[in-house]
Amino acid sequence: MGGVLFIDEAYSLVDDRNGSFGDYDTNELCDIARIIGKTKGVEFTKQAVDKLSELFETARQQPDFGNGRYVRNVIELSKMNQASRILSIDPDNVTDKMLITIEESDIQIPNLKPQQKKRTIGFAP
Repeated sequence: MGGVLFIDEAYSLVDDRNGSFGDYDTNELCDIARIIGKTKGVEFTKQAVDKLSELFETARQQPDFGNGRYVRNVIELSKMNQASRILSIDPDNVTDKMLITIEESDIQIPNLKPQQKKRTIGFAP
């Protein structure tokens, strides 16, 4: 019929998700962040991208890492932090560039879940 079926986060349908979803590396996640930022009218300082890279590298090690959704959530939180930062500045000193720039301090490192030990049942080592 010529249609397309899009299943968002289809990887979540698989029980054993090791390597079966996204397989985005840290650089690709940073590129995704830049693209999302561009669509939202913001850009990142070099230091902010470096912090995003560190954050994404750590997050990728989490067993329930969600790829694009995670990046989107980080960007949204960063925009809220940016707004709070700008509100604390004298309005006469706020520039147009400040209004579209996400700085390193705007990026919050979320609490990550501690790695859980894999449980085995029976006599397996």
